[in-house]
Amino acid sequence: MDKGECTGRQSALMELGELLQNKRTRNKSEVWRRFFLSESFLEVQCEEAFGRGLLEYLHVDEPKTLEEAVWQESLPQSFLIELVIAYGMLPDEDGYIHERKGDSVQEAVRRVWNEDLERRRYHMRLDHIRTLYRPENLVRMRSFSDYLTLRSLNAQGKLAEEKSFVKLLVGGRSSCLYEQDSQKVLLSETRSECLIPLLAYWLRQEKVPAAACRYMYQEYGLKDMEHSSNRRLYAGLKEAILQQQPDIERELYEEKGMEQLRKSWKKKLTQVLSAYHSAYDKRIYEESEKLREQEQALFQGEEWEKLRDTPELLQVLHEELANRRVVPITLVRRVCALYEDRAGEEKVGKLLEGLGRARSFRRQLLETDYTKDYVYEKTTMEEIDWNSRDFWEYFLTVSFGEQPVPEREIYFEEMAQEWCEIPLDRQESVPAYMEELYLPSMEWRKRFTGFDEELEKISNPKRMEIPFSQGQLLEAEFHLHYIRWFLNQEPVDRPVLNFGDLQRLSVSLKSSWQFFYLLAVTGLEEEEQEQACTLILEQLKGLCLEPVSLPVLAEAIAKERAAWNSWCRQKDPGEISQAFLRAQRRGSLRVGVKERGVEMLYEEQERFCFRAEVSEDGVRVFRKTIWGWEEWELLDGEEELEEELPREGKRRFALEKLGRLRQPGPVKIASYSLLGMEPEEKAGQILGACKWQETVRGRGKGIPYLQSFPWGPEDLPGPVADLRVNRRGIPRAAEDFFKQEGLFMTDSYVVLHMGEQPGKRFDRVFYASTNFFSFDLHFQSPDAFDTYNNRVGALKKKIREPHLVAGRFGWGSPYEARYIFAPMPFAVGESGSFYAYDFLRLYRADSLAGLLAKLYDLSWVSRADIFEGRLTVSRFDKSLEYCYSDEDYAQCLDSGTETLPEQFTEFGI
Repeated sequence: MDKGECTGRQSALMELGELLQNKRTRNKSEVWRRFFLSESFLEVQCEEAFGRGLLEYLHVDEPKTLEEAVWQESLPQSFLIELVIAYGMLPDEDGYIHERKGDSVQEAVRRVWNEDLERRRYHMRLDHIRTLYRPENLVRMRSFSDYLTLRSLNAQGKLAEEKSFVKLLVGGRSSCLYEQDSQKVLLSETRSECLIPLLAYWLRQEKVPAAACRYMYQEYGLKDMEHSSNRRLYAGLKEAILQQQPDIERELYEEKGMEQLRKSWKKKLTQVLSAYHSAYDKRIYEESEKLREQEQALFQGEEWEKLRDTPELLQVLHEELANRRVVPITLVRRVCALYEDRAGEEKVGKLLEGLGRARSFRRQLLETDYTKDYVYEKTTMEEIDWNSRDFWEYFLTVSFGEQPVPEREIYFEEMAQEWCEIPLDRQESVPAYMEELYLPSMEWRKRFTGFDEELEKISNPKRMEIPFSQGQLLEAEFHLHYIRWFLNQEPVDRPVLNFGDLQRLSVSLKSSWQFFYLLAVTGLEEEEQEQACTLILEQLKGLCLEPVSLPVLAEAIAKERAAWNSWCRQKDPGEISQAFLRAQRRGSLRVGVKERGVEMLYEEQERFCFRAEVSEDGVRVFRKTIWGWEEWELLDGEEELEEELPREGKRRFALEKLGRLRQPGPVKIASYSLLGMEPEEKAGQILGACKWQETVRGRGKGIPYLQSFPWGPEDLPGPVADLRVNRRGIPRAAEDFFKQEGLFMTDSYVVLHMGEQPGKRFDRVFYASTNFFSFDLHFQSPDAFDTYNNRVGALKKKIREPHLVAGRFGWGSPYEARYIFAPMPFAVGESGSFYAYDFLRLYRADSLAGLLAKLYDLSWVSRADIFEGRLTVSRFDKSLEYCYSDEDYAQCLDSGTETLPEQFTEFGI
């Protein structure tokens, strides 16, 4: 370690020790706040040596003497609170901080906090947690977390693009600072004033990308900061930015500067995108003549001529279009044509991939919109050729990814502040890449394969014959989630061809696109991948796919074919079937079909597909995912049962297990026609259906006395002497509402059918809930929790009378391209009015039905169905489910082990 670094660490630890030993200051929070914002601490904050020194100084390990034990007991609460705030570490609901990977300093802080928590009595622990969760402490914790994330991303070179720093810097605006908000509302972007000196220190220590400096200079209004009441707070930050970017004001504010041109052109682009999005919200997907003229103007004039070949233009397009799905198709075509020759550049490639997703999303919109009559093309075997895009999207998605994949880990993503799956590269998986870029049509797939939507099965799978040399016949059998291959009527579960065979046969094919049928049964050696990638890429160019995706697909397919070949060898090392030997003696092609070694059995529904592998060793069950086949855990007792069975018994067990893995069909109770009704009348019928569902299912219990409510049974024996607000501050109108509507408000739902076309894709689940699903909302949607809290906060600010946030509504469906699950809170005021807020306006109505009619577009709702099942959320695609019963839920509660429904779904209340 450098002498200066060592001195800095020692200085920080010495100062920390002096503060701890000073009885007058050691318990003062403001003293520790100043220390953790001091340069002496910030200089060594992230050093591994400082973490070791902290543990050593505080004796976190086993104390050797009584004096050390007393020292451990005496760590002041204010110090510990400010310590975890300075490292942006939020404990869980029990008060403990979870272990994180890769950061030894944060590990040291975690140990200090958790060890101290263990030593404290229960009420002291609660006091710790309550203090830390105070809004003024949470905003400072967020500020330190943003600061540390910015430094980490900058060290990795990941702050060049605007999207990487906007969410981390937006909280530095004066309007987002908690201390400057008179109403002290805690929103997702609210931060503490301490963020500003942290940013200033960061800029004094490190070179920061110019884009981030420009963002802060503009968003924080630093140009005219001398005339602001916040000049002292922001003065250091402005000085630090000017040291790095002395010409920033000229670049930002001079009339003819490149930055000004970029801003002007970007403004016009966002106007086009905003206008198209407004039309999209009204289900208008074709561009108006006026919009086309605006788009054309973007690519003309002096601004365009100066920007067209500049990095600034590419930056704007990348920021605005790469992650946007709702884009005018004409604009998509123009930008793709502009950059098609530069697809090999990383940023250009990401932009073109994003535009490809936008093109696919538009098609999905047209397909799933219940106001449109979508026509599916080329759904028969005879129509398939190189130009059958739906077929090739389906084929590439289901044909590759045969080998099992390891279970993915879960980690805490600091930047997103949530638990996430590890960020696997989608380009490593052909199905994942296809799903992300092309959004393959499940409805087309059902029509092509002959899938019966009511029975959820394919009675007679379609087959295609692919003849090749020496009289051997390769057949493909098409299913929703997989394709089964047969060679001379024997099932293929391993490579049939090698790379040499593939090269030789590809020359003599009648149609070049038939090459991919042979590729699906070909195995590659590791050293053949590069050569195979070249051949695959050449053949992919003959299909009607996005050009930018072809190199990625070629490389991913070559890797996958080599991985599949390797996995088959590991699964059965050294085994050569008699069929293989006979084929070799005849000089025919290599055959990899096993003679009853491992038998593959399948079971699929629209949303799920399972495979069982039966061998002498046992039964393994896998679920098909976009990453490959993920092993499915057997329930307690099943593994021991199948191990004792003979081979045929194992096969019967596998068939029975696959049958049990079919999700049950939902049981309909009643159906109500809503045709010919006005929206408010439909809303009243929908609420009536919710009440009826709860009545039939026997779950209505009047007013719900749940922990989340601000009253208990003793509060509601009768009216309180003509008062409009009872003794706990609950508006009388809200109390009356729950007395009348509490029957359905606890947890009810109806399934709404949109339009008059048949099919599940036109169904939407509408739900009402008072006490939310019992699991963390982040489980379903990372953004839903913040969205919900923001709406509640907005209601409290905008409603001008005493009120109670009384419940939540929402709807969603796996088919809905405009997928909405985030709940919509509503409030009841003392006047009896109902309120809701959707970020655009505050809605007010005299009745709940009137409020629903304003919030949701019910004009296309034609039917409301109620079902017996309990409303749950899928563990896999996070969609709303209602196929499991209250009995299933009771079994989950009573059983000491995991049940089958629990493997599929997450039960709510």
